[in-house]
Amino acid sequence: MHGRNPSRIPTILYPLISVWLLILFFPTLGHAQLESTMPLDVGNSWTYASDHTDLTITVTGAVTVLGRSAYRLVYDRGLSQIYQEYLSWNDQGQLLLHGRQGGLTPPVVFEPPLVWYTPGAEEGLGGTVNVYADLAGTTTPVEATYYVAFMGNEIVEAPAGTFDTAHVDELGSAGEARWYTPDIGMAQLRYLHGGSVTYQLVSHNMTVAIEETSWSHLKATFR
Repeated sequence: MHGRNPSRIPTILYPLISVWLLILFFPTLGHAQLESTMPLDVGNSWTYASDHTDLTITVTGAVTVLGRSAYRLVYDRGLSQIYQEYLSWNDQGQLLLHGRQGGLTPPVVFEPPLVWYTPGAEEGLGGTVNVYADLAGTTTPVEATYYVAFMGNEIVEAPAGTFDTAHVDELGSAGEARWYTPDIGMAQLRYLHGGSVTYQLVSHNMTVAIEETSWSHLKATFR
Protein backbone atom coordinates (compact mmCIF):
# COMPACT_ATOMS: atom_id res chain seq x y z
CA MET A 1 0.00 0.00 0.00
CA HIS A 2 1.45 3.30 -1.06
CA GLY A 3 0.71 6.55 0.71
CA ARG A 4 0.62 10.01 -0.87
CA ASN A 5 3.83 11.95 -1.01
CA PRO A 6 2.99 15.40 0.37
CA SER A 7 6.19 16.87 -1.11
CA ARG A 8 5.07 16.28 -4.68
CA ILE A 9 2.72 18.54 -6.63
CA PRO A 10 -0.03 16.92 -8.76
CA THR A 11 0.78 16.96 -12.46
CA ILE A 12 -2.41 18.84 -13.23
CA LEU A 13 -1.09 21.87 -11.33
CA TYR A 14 2.05 22.28 -13.49
CA PRO A 15 0.33 24.51 -16.10
CA LEU A 16 -0.96 26.79 -13.34
CA ILE A 17 2.48 26.98 -11.75
CA SER A 18 4.01 27.76 -15.16
CA VAL A 19 1.70 30.74 -15.66
CA TRP A 20 2.41 31.97 -12.14
CA LEU A 21 6.16 31.77 -12.67
CA LEU A 22 5.95 33.72 -15.91
CA ILE A 23 3.96 36.46 -14.20
CA LEU A 24 6.41 36.55 -11.30
CA PHE A 25 9.73 36.41 -13.17
CA PHE A 26 9.08 38.03 -16.55
CA PRO A 27 9.12 41.67 -15.39
CA THR A 28 12.30 41.10 -13.37
CA LEU A 29 14.16 39.29 -16.14
CA GLY A 30 13.09 41.87 -18.71
CA HIS A 31 14.27 44.73 -16.50
CA ALA A 32 17.67 43.07 -15.97
CA GLN A 33 18.08 42.42 -19.69
CA LEU A 34 17.42 46.06 -20.60
CA GLU A 35 19.89 47.42 -18.06
CA SER A 36 22.59 44.77 -18.32
CA THR A 37 24.83 46.82 -20.65
CA MET A 38 25.30 49.61 -18.11
CA PRO A 39 24.13 48.45 -14.65
CA LEU A 40 22.91 51.51 -12.73
CA ASP A 41 22.42 50.11 -9.24
CA VAL A 42 23.42 52.52 -6.48
CA GLY A 43 26.91 51.62 -5.24
CA ASN A 44 28.19 50.23 -8.53
CA SER A 45 31.63 51.56 -9.42
CA TRP A 46 34.23 51.25 -12.17
CA THR A 47 37.94 52.10 -12.00
CA TYR A 48 39.91 53.07 -15.11
CA ALA A 49 43.54 53.89 -15.86
CA SER A 50 45.19 56.04 -18.52
CA ASP A 51 48.79 57.03 -19.25
CA HIS A 52 48.46 60.00 -16.88
CA THR A 53 45.63 59.62 -14.37
CA ASP A 54 43.16 57.14 -12.95
CA LEU A 55 39.40 57.59 -13.06
CA THR A 56 36.62 56.18 -10.88
CA ILE A 57 32.94 56.29 -11.83
CA THR A 58 30.42 55.61 -9.07
CA VAL A 59 26.62 55.44 -9.04
CA THR A 60 25.96 57.52 -5.93
CA GLY A 61 22.19 57.82 -5.86
CA ALA A 62 18.99 58.92 -7.53
CA VAL A 63 18.19 62.40 -8.84
CA THR A 64 15.19 64.08 -10.47
CA VAL A 65 15.92 65.84 -13.75
CA LEU A 66 13.09 67.83 -15.39
CA GLY A 67 10.63 65.68 -13.44
CA ARG A 68 12.19 62.39 -14.54
CA SER A 69 14.02 59.90 -12.31
CA ALA A 70 17.66 59.21 -13.13
CA TYR A 71 20.85 57.94 -11.50
CA ARG A 72 23.75 60.20 -10.57
CA LEU A 73 27.17 58.97 -11.72
CA VAL A 74 30.21 60.77 -10.29
CA TYR A 75 33.41 60.89 -12.35
CA ASP A 76 36.36 61.27 -9.95
CA ARG A 77 40.12 61.50 -10.55
CA GLY A 78 40.95 61.11 -6.87
CA LEU A 79 41.94 64.68 -6.05
CA SER A 80 39.31 66.28 -8.26
CA GLN A 81 35.77 65.48 -9.33
CA ILE A 82 35.44 65.92 -13.09
CA TYR A 83 31.67 66.03 -13.33
CA GLN A 84 28.39 64.34 -12.53
CA GLU A 85 26.31 62.57 -15.15
CA TYR A 86 22.59 61.71 -14.96
CA LEU A 87 21.57 58.47 -16.70
CA SER A 88 18.57 56.14 -16.94
CA TRP A 89 17.18 53.30 -19.06
CA ASN A 90 13.81 53.56 -20.80
CA ASP A 91 11.33 50.79 -21.63
CA GLN A 92 12.82 50.44 -25.13
CA GLY A 93 16.21 49.47 -23.71
CA GLN A 94 17.86 52.80 -24.56
CA LEU A 95 20.43 54.41 -22.28
CA LEU A 96 19.41 58.05 -21.77
CA LEU A 97 21.66 60.96 -20.83
CA HIS A 98 19.57 63.52 -18.94
CA GLY A 99 22.38 65.96 -18.22
CA ARG A 100 25.77 66.75 -16.71
CA GLN A 101 27.27 69.08 -14.18
CA GLY A 102 30.93 69.92 -13.69
CA GLY A 103 32.22 71.43 -10.48
CA LEU A 104 30.34 74.55 -9.40
CA THR A 105 29.13 75.39 -12.90
CA PRO A 106 25.40 75.17 -13.72
CA PRO A 107 24.25 71.80 -15.06
CA VAL A 108 23.61 71.13 -18.74
CA VAL A 109 20.23 69.38 -18.95
CA PHE A 110 18.56 67.97 -22.08
CA GLU A 111 14.88 67.86 -23.04
CA PRO A 112 14.17 65.29 -24.28
CA PRO A 113 17.07 63.24 -22.82
CA LEU A 114 19.80 62.28 -25.28
CA VAL A 115 19.63 58.69 -26.54
CA TRP A 116 23.16 57.72 -25.56
CA TYR A 117 23.09 54.06 -26.53
CA THR A 118 20.65 51.50 -27.94
CA PRO A 119 21.74 47.84 -27.53
CA GLY A 120 21.81 46.10 -30.89
CA ALA A 121 21.36 49.29 -32.95
CA GLU A 122 23.92 49.55 -35.74
CA GLU A 123 23.06 53.06 -36.83
CA GLY A 124 23.46 56.64 -35.69
CA LEU A 125 21.16 58.34 -33.22
CA GLY A 126 20.57 62.02 -32.89
CA GLY A 127 18.13 64.85 -32.84
CA THR A 128 17.32 68.35 -31.66
CA VAL A 129 16.98 69.03 -27.95
CA ASN A 130 16.36 71.95 -25.62
CA VAL A 131 19.23 72.58 -23.21
CA TYR A 132 18.51 73.97 -19.74
CA ALA A 133 20.92 75.22 -17.07
CA ASP A 134 19.11 73.73 -14.07
CA LEU A 135 17.60 70.38 -13.08
CA ALA A 136 14.07 71.77 -12.73
CA GLY A 137 13.95 73.37 -16.20
CA THR A 138 13.22 76.91 -15.02
CA THR A 139 15.91 78.61 -17.14
CA THR A 140 15.41 79.73 -20.73
CA PRO A 141 16.29 76.78 -22.98
CA VAL A 142 18.75 76.86 -25.87
CA GLU A 143 18.14 74.61 -28.87
CA ALA A 144 20.99 72.25 -29.81
CA THR A 145 21.58 69.31 -32.17
CA TYR A 146 23.47 66.18 -31.20
CA TYR A 147 24.57 63.02 -32.97
CA VAL A 148 25.71 59.65 -31.65
CA ALA A 149 27.37 57.24 -34.08
CA PHE A 150 27.62 53.47 -33.76
CA MET A 151 31.17 52.67 -34.89
CA GLY A 152 30.95 48.88 -34.84
CA ASN A 153 31.60 45.88 -32.60
CA GLU A 154 35.20 45.75 -31.40
CA ILE A 155 37.46 43.74 -29.10
CA VAL A 156 38.94 45.83 -26.28
CA GLU A 157 41.96 44.60 -24.34
CA ALA A 158 42.00 46.30 -20.95
CA PRO A 159 43.73 45.57 -17.62
CA ALA A 160 40.45 44.01 -16.40
CA GLY A 161 40.33 41.57 -19.33
CA THR A 162 39.39 41.22 -22.98
CA PHE A 163 35.87 42.35 -23.86
CA ASP A 164 33.49 42.18 -26.81
CA THR A 165 32.17 45.73 -27.06
CA ALA A 166 29.92 48.07 -28.99
CA HIS A 167 31.84 51.24 -29.91
CA VAL A 168 29.77 54.44 -29.79
CA ASP A 169 30.99 58.00 -30.51
CA GLU A 170 29.22 61.09 -29.24
CA LEU A 171 30.04 63.77 -31.81
CA GLY A 172 28.75 66.87 -30.02
CA SER A 173 30.67 69.43 -28.01
CA ALA A 174 31.54 66.92 -25.26
CA GLY A 175 33.23 64.60 -27.73
CA GLU A 176 33.44 61.17 -26.13
CA ALA A 177 33.92 57.62 -27.41
CA ARG A 178 32.60 54.74 -25.32
CA TRP A 179 32.98 50.98 -25.59
CA TYR A 180 30.08 49.16 -23.88
CA THR A 181 30.21 45.50 -22.89
CA PRO A 182 27.24 43.48 -21.54
CA ASP A 183 26.76 43.10 -17.76
CA ILE A 184 29.71 45.37 -16.97
CA GLY A 185 29.30 48.80 -18.57
CA MET A 186 32.10 50.72 -20.23
CA ALA A 187 35.25 48.74 -20.92
CA GLN A 188 36.89 51.84 -22.35
CA LEU A 189 36.30 55.60 -22.45
CA ARG A 190 38.05 58.19 -24.63
CA TYR A 191 37.73 61.95 -24.55
CA LEU A 192 37.98 63.32 -28.08
CA HIS A 193 38.17 67.09 -27.47
CA GLY A 194 40.74 69.05 -25.51
CA GLY A 195 43.35 66.35 -26.09
CA SER A 196 42.60 62.68 -26.55
CA VAL A 197 42.78 60.65 -23.32
CA THR A 198 41.84 56.97 -23.20
CA TYR A 199 40.75 55.29 -19.97
CA GLN A 200 40.68 51.48 -19.80
CA LEU A 201 38.80 49.38 -17.24
CA VAL A 202 40.92 48.09 -14.36
CA SER A 203 38.22 46.79 -12.01
CA HIS A 204 34.52 47.05 -11.25
CA ASN A 205 32.28 46.49 -8.25
CA MET A 206 28.64 45.51 -8.85
CA THR A 207 26.22 45.56 -5.92
CA VAL A 208 23.70 43.28 -7.68
CA ALA A 209 24.77 40.27 -9.76
CA ILE A 210 22.75 39.40 -12.86
CA GLU A 211 22.00 35.69 -12.84
CA GLU A 212 20.57 33.55 -15.61
CA THR A 213 17.78 31.21 -14.50
CA SER A 214 16.81 28.41 -16.86
CA TRP A 215 13.23 27.22 -17.27
CA SER A 216 14.24 23.65 -16.41
CA HIS A 217 15.80 24.86 -13.18
CA LEU A 218 12.62 26.72 -12.22
CA LYS A 219 10.51 23.61 -12.86
CA ALA A 220 12.89 21.43 -10.87
CA THR A 221 12.51 23.77 -7.90
CA PHE A 222 8.87 22.75 -7.54
CA ARG A 223 9.36 18.99 -7.81
